Amino acid sequence: MRLGIRGKLVIAVGAVITMTMLAGTVSWETYRAVERLMNSITRQTMPMVVTALKLSDMGRRLTTEAAALEAAKSASEQQNHYQGLGRSIEQISETLDHLASPPPASENAASGDLKAARVLIHPLRTSLDA
Repeated sequence: MRLGIRGKLVIAVGAVITMTMLAGTVSWETYRAVERLMNSITRQTMPMVVTALKLSDMGRRLTTEAAALEAAKSASEQQNHYQGLGRSIEQISETLDHLASPPPASENAASGDLKAARVLIHPLRTSLDA
């Protein structure tokens, strides 16, 4: 079977259209995958990063308060720093509790880290209550 120019042209145009549609479909699915990843980052990862920065600042304040408690000269200064230390520990504990309760339908990959942080903060809270 011999194809004329018209037949060859129809086949070539059909091939170009098919390839264009295939490339468009692949591109569309790729953009959807990127969108899902970006949504995951903005909804889950970024709030965790912000909370981690807050925890870092709270840890800095806890360390500063502990140093000030040790350097306090009078009983009233010690009492003030002791209360500040208690507030700092409570804030850290509340933040860890907040991190441990992720929004529904999301997985918390850092649950082991949270448990480790709780293990570290628990003795501080216990010794402060004693």
